[in-house]
Amino acid sequence: MSRIRTMRRRAVIATLLLSVTLPALASAELLPWDQANVTALGKQLAETTSAARQTAIREPSLRGATGNVGQRRSSERFLQTMRQLESSTRQLSRQLEAGSGKDETMGVARKIGTLLRDAQEDGRRLSLSQFMWDKINPMVVAIDAISPYYSDTSPLRPNPLNRSAGEGSQAEPAAEKEQEKSE
Repeated sequence: MSRIRTMRRRAVIATLLLSVTLPALASAELLPWDQANVTALGKQLAETTSAARQTAIREPSLRGATGNVGQRRSSERFLQTMRQLESSTRQLSRQLEAGSGKDETMGVARKIGTLLRDAQEDGRRLSLSQFMWDKINPMVVAIDAISPYYSDTSPLRPNPLNRSAGEGSQAEPAAEKEQEKSE
């Protein structure tokens, strides 16, 4: 088996494990707001995101993508998402350090979760190195660690692998139609 296939397989396994276990932990219960702890988590998230973006900029498969037009667009979209993630996590960290609370930071925290999901989905379409996935996974852990301070019903980061039960699924509109019919 080639080295690239092995690395992809490991990345998929790691992502599956993280996506199955961490969202369940993150959505277990709403934690009382602890400004010092959330600020530390926000700072950690900003640092891991910055490290991941620096790695992405240097990623050989993304730098000067020479594949077809779709591959180049995916690479550009991934790098743009990483730039937005870095900017948003720095904004969250600054807001938390300035003393902003849950209500003031909820919007940017949810935006970070959505951007992280987008980066993961784009990354799956690309041939990212295991090293790159090793930089993305700490971002997942960090966002899942901060999620219980914002919501007790779902993590900030929608689960991209569980489409049938999560947002963006094809089953969701059908379920909504069934519910409307029963009302």
